[in-house]
Amino acid sequence: MSNRKIEVATTYNKKYYDLVAKRMVESFVKYWPKDVQLHVYWQEQEPEILEDNIVYHELYKVQPQFKEFVDKWKDDPEKNGWRADRQKWVWKNDGVKFSHKVFAQTHRIKNSTADYILYSDADTEYVATPNFDYLEEICQAIHYAHFLTDQSLEMKLVFTCTIQNTKEQKIGPTD
Repeated sequence: MSNRKIEVATTYNKKYYDLVAKRMVESFVKYWPKDVQLHVYWQEQEPEILEDNIVYHELYKVQPQFKEFVDKWKDDPEKNGWRADRQKWVWKNDGVKFSHKVFAQTHRIKNSTADYILYSDADTEYVATPNFDYLEEICQAIHYAHFLTDQSLEMKLVFTCTIQNTKEQKIGPTD
Protein backbone atom coordinates (compact mmCIF):
# COMPACT_ATOMS: atom_id res chain seq x y z
CA MET A 1 0.00 0.00 0.00
CA SER A 2 2.47 2.57 -1.28
CA ASN A 3 4.83 2.43 1.70
CA ARG A 4 2.10 2.87 4.27
CA LYS A 5 2.57 0.98 7.51
CA ILE A 6 -0.16 -1.65 7.96
CA GLU A 7 -1.17 -3.65 11.01
CA VAL A 8 -3.76 -6.41 11.21
CA ALA A 9 -5.65 -7.20 14.42
CA THR A 10 -7.70 -10.21 15.46
CA THR A 11 -9.24 -11.72 18.59
CA TYR A 12 -9.86 -15.24 19.86
CA ASN A 13 -10.40 -17.39 22.94
CA LYS A 14 -9.28 -21.01 23.47
CA LYS A 15 -12.40 -22.56 21.93
CA TYR A 16 -12.21 -20.36 18.82
CA TYR A 17 -8.46 -20.86 18.54
CA ASP A 18 -8.92 -24.61 18.40
CA LEU A 19 -11.82 -24.31 15.97
CA VAL A 20 -10.44 -21.81 13.40
CA ALA A 21 -8.08 -19.14 14.72
CA LYS A 22 -4.95 -21.29 14.71
CA ARG A 23 -5.43 -21.77 10.94
CA MET A 24 -5.93 -18.02 10.58
CA VAL A 25 -2.61 -17.26 12.29
CA GLU A 26 -0.79 -19.98 10.33
CA SER A 27 -2.16 -18.72 7.03
CA PHE A 28 -1.27 -15.12 7.94
CA VAL A 29 2.33 -16.21 8.54
CA LYS A 30 2.35 -18.03 5.20
CA TYR A 31 0.82 -15.33 2.97
CA TRP A 32 1.27 -11.87 4.48
CA PRO A 33 4.51 -9.91 4.03
CA LYS A 34 6.79 -9.95 7.07
CA ASP A 35 6.63 -6.16 7.38
CA VAL A 36 2.91 -6.36 8.27
CA GLN A 37 2.33 -7.10 11.94
CA LEU A 38 -0.54 -9.23 13.19
CA HIS A 39 -1.75 -8.08 16.62
CA VAL A 40 -3.51 -10.98 18.31
CA TYR A 41 -5.80 -10.21 21.25
CA TRP A 42 -6.20 -13.52 23.05
CA GLN A 43 -7.95 -15.08 26.00
CA GLU A 44 -7.38 -18.50 27.57
CA GLN A 45 -5.04 -19.71 24.80
CA GLU A 46 -1.38 -18.96 25.38
CA PRO A 47 0.47 -17.98 22.19
CA GLU A 48 1.89 -20.97 20.30
CA ILE A 49 2.91 -19.53 16.95
CA LEU A 50 5.85 -17.24 17.55
CA GLU A 51 6.99 -15.08 14.64
CA ASP A 52 8.68 -11.69 14.50
CA ASN A 53 5.61 -10.09 12.91
CA ILE A 54 3.06 -11.46 15.40
CA VAL A 55 2.44 -9.47 18.57
CA TYR A 56 0.27 -11.02 21.27
CA HIS A 57 -1.86 -9.07 23.75
CA GLU A 58 -3.76 -10.73 26.56
CA LEU A 59 -7.07 -8.90 26.15
CA TYR A 60 -8.08 -8.70 29.82
CA LYS A 61 -4.63 -7.40 30.80
CA VAL A 62 -4.35 -4.67 28.16
CA GLN A 63 -8.01 -3.67 28.60
CA PRO A 64 -8.81 -4.29 32.30
CA GLN A 65 -12.08 -2.37 31.98
CA PHE A 66 -13.16 -5.02 29.47
CA LYS A 67 -12.92 -7.71 32.15
CA GLU A 68 -15.13 -5.53 34.34
CA PHE A 69 -17.59 -5.14 31.46
CA VAL A 70 -17.75 -8.90 30.81
CA ASP A 71 -18.12 -9.72 34.50
CA LYS A 72 -20.95 -7.21 34.79
CA TRP A 73 -22.95 -8.51 31.80
CA LYS A 74 -21.96 -12.17 31.33
CA ASP A 75 -25.02 -13.51 33.13
CA ASP A 76 -27.57 -11.17 31.55
CA PRO A 77 -29.28 -13.16 28.77
CA GLU A 78 -30.34 -10.05 26.85
CA LYS A 79 -26.73 -8.83 26.70
CA ASN A 80 -25.66 -12.24 25.42
CA GLY A 81 -28.02 -12.64 22.51
CA TRP A 82 -31.33 -13.66 24.06
CA ARG A 83 -34.30 -12.12 22.24
CA ALA A 84 -37.40 -12.32 24.42
CA ASP A 85 -39.55 -11.13 21.52
CA ARG A 86 -38.43 -14.15 19.47
CA GLN A 87 -37.92 -16.53 22.40
CA LYS A 88 -34.53 -17.58 21.08
CA TRP A 89 -30.82 -16.74 21.02
CA VAL A 90 -29.78 -14.51 18.14
CA TRP A 91 -26.02 -14.51 17.49
CA LYS A 92 -25.88 -10.98 16.10
CA ASN A 93 -27.43 -9.62 19.30
CA ASP A 94 -24.67 -11.04 21.50
CA GLY A 95 -23.20 -7.77 22.73
CA VAL A 96 -20.81 -9.39 25.19
CA LYS A 97 -19.30 -11.62 22.49
CA PHE A 98 -18.88 -8.86 19.93
CA SER A 99 -17.48 -6.42 22.48
CA HIS A 100 -14.20 -8.35 22.31
CA LYS A 101 -13.62 -6.83 18.87
CA VAL A 102 -14.50 -3.35 20.09
CA PHE A 103 -12.10 -3.44 23.02
CA ALA A 104 -9.31 -4.97 20.91
CA GLN A 105 -9.77 -2.42 18.12
CA THR A 106 -9.88 0.43 20.62
CA HIS A 107 -6.62 -0.73 22.15
CA ARG A 108 -4.99 -1.09 18.74
CA ILE A 109 -6.09 2.37 17.59
CA LYS A 110 -4.82 4.00 20.77
CA ASN A 111 -1.48 2.17 20.68
CA SER A 112 -0.62 1.97 17.00
CA THR A 113 1.80 3.96 14.90
CA ALA A 114 0.52 2.36 11.68
CA ASP A 115 -1.13 4.28 8.88
CA TYR A 116 -3.82 1.61 8.60
CA ILE A 117 -5.22 -1.03 10.91
CA LEU A 118 -7.11 -3.92 9.38
CA TYR A 119 -9.36 -6.06 11.54
CA SER A 120 -9.51 -9.66 10.41
CA ASP A 121 -11.98 -12.08 11.95
CA ALA A 122 -10.27 -15.13 13.40
CA ASP A 123 -12.28 -17.40 11.10
CA THR A 124 -10.43 -16.01 8.08
CA GLU A 125 -8.10 -18.39 6.32
CA TYR A 126 -5.78 -16.70 3.86
CA VAL A 127 -5.06 -18.64 0.67
CA ALA A 128 -2.98 -16.06 -1.21
CA THR A 129 -0.99 -12.90 -0.64
CA PRO A 130 -3.42 -10.00 -0.22
CA ASN A 131 -3.94 -7.74 -3.20
CA PHE A 132 -2.39 -4.54 -1.86
CA ASP A 133 -3.35 -2.55 -4.95
CA TYR A 134 -6.97 -3.36 -4.20
CA LEU A 135 -6.52 -2.47 -0.52
CA GLU A 136 -4.96 0.84 -1.57
CA GLU A 137 -7.97 1.51 -3.78
CA ILE A 138 -10.51 0.96 -0.99
CA CYS A 139 -8.40 2.51 1.78
CA GLN A 140 -7.94 6.01 0.55
CA ALA A 141 -6.47 8.33 3.15
CA ILE A 142 -9.71 10.20 3.75
CA HIS A 143 -11.56 7.08 4.88
CA TYR A 144 -11.80 6.47 8.56
CA ALA A 145 -13.58 3.13 8.33
CA HIS A 146 -14.47 0.79 5.52
CA PHE A 147 -16.25 -2.53 5.86
CA LEU A 148 -15.44 -5.19 3.33
CA THR A 149 -17.22 -8.47 2.70
CA ASP A 150 -15.84 -9.11 -0.73
CA GLN A 151 -14.20 -12.13 -2.32
CA SER A 152 -11.73 -9.99 -4.29
CA LEU A 153 -9.08 -10.29 -1.59
CA GLU A 154 -8.75 -13.97 -2.51
CA MET A 155 -9.56 -15.26 0.95
CA LYS A 156 -11.14 -18.64 1.58
CA LEU A 157 -13.58 -17.23 4.11
CA VAL A 158 -15.17 -13.82 4.21
CA PHE A 159 -12.60 -11.22 5.21
CA THR A 160 -14.32 -8.64 7.33
CA CYS A 161 -12.06 -5.76 8.14
CA THR A 162 -12.23 -2.40 9.69
CA ILE A 163 -9.62 -0.15 8.23
CA GLN A 164 -8.62 2.69 10.48
CA ASN A 165 -6.60 5.58 9.17
CA THR A 166 -4.75 6.43 12.36
CA LYS A 167 -2.90 9.47 10.99
CA GLU A 168 -5.88 11.54 9.85
CA GLN A 169 -9.12 12.22 11.65
CA LYS A 170 -11.24 12.93 8.59
CA ILE A 171 -14.34 10.92 7.83
CA GLY A 172 -15.20 10.76 4.15
CA PRO A 173 -17.57 8.98 1.84
CA THR A 174 -16.60 5.57 0.50
CA ASP A 175 -17.54 6.54 -3.09
